[in-house]
Amino acid sequence: MKKTLLVIIFITGFVALAISAGQLWRIAVFVDQHGFSARQLLGGNTGLVLSWLQLLLLAVVCVAAAGLLHDPRGRAGEGTLARDTVLETPRLTIRRFRKEDWRDLYEYLSDPEVVRYEPYGVYDQSMSKLEAQSRAEDDDFLAVCLRDGGKMIGNLYFAGRDFGTREIGYVFNPRYQKQGYATEAVEKLMDTAFRQWRVRKIIAMCDPRNDNSWHLLERVGFQREAHFREKASFKTDSTGKPIWHDAYEYGLLATEWQKDR
Repeated sequence: MKKTLLVIIFITGFVALAISAGQLWRIAVFVDQHGFSARQLLGGNTGLVLSWLQLLLLAVVCVAAAGLLHDPRGRAGEGTLARDTVLETPRLTIRRFRKEDWRDLYEYLSDPEVVRYEPYGVYDQSMSKLEAQSRAEDDDFLAVCLRDGGKMIGNLYFAGRDFGTREIGYVFNPRYQKQGYATEAVEKLMDTAFRQWRVRKIIAMCDPRNDNSWHLLERVGFQREAHFREKASFKTDSTGKPIWHDAYEYGLLATEWQKDR
């Protein structure tokens, strides 16, 4: 949200500056000829009035942008994968989503077992196309692909939280599970986040019934920090009643990661 506001503010500022540039010379000449009388500067001269209003708008834009850029919680952990950047491991490429990924996405999100512990149900082809397009425009989702052939076999979720913290999540095609791909992708992303993006802490949430998920977290060094009872409900039973589930919360600090490596 903050990035979007900054883009809007800066565009508005540049437009205001461009419009004002043509009037600045007129203001300077007018002031030189007639002095600094506000009555003379503003009275009866619509162009100059507009110029002053444009300059005022530009000043407001600058102040607003400065306010958004100032974060009392610190800027740590603000890094993210640029759209033309990829992370590579011996077997994998981690990159931004593309709308063409919908077929590979559909291949595993259409499987009820894959989405069993996710906050959504199975996807059909139409939904997968929309989801791939959405993720292609979302900084929080990353596609995990085989270096050999380029097939997308899963995805990572890496969302910003307060105080230099990120939350990680992962979903993989069952055809490529039990081969170490998820561990390889998670470790590469975490190492980049801690060493290059100045992330202070990474957290993860998972359903206690999802053994494979929390086993992976513990394998790469996460510590279980909490067990929340009936943490959330994303789905309902046949009668429409919410299905509540517990949640484990895991955490790993940058200092812990660097110490172990």
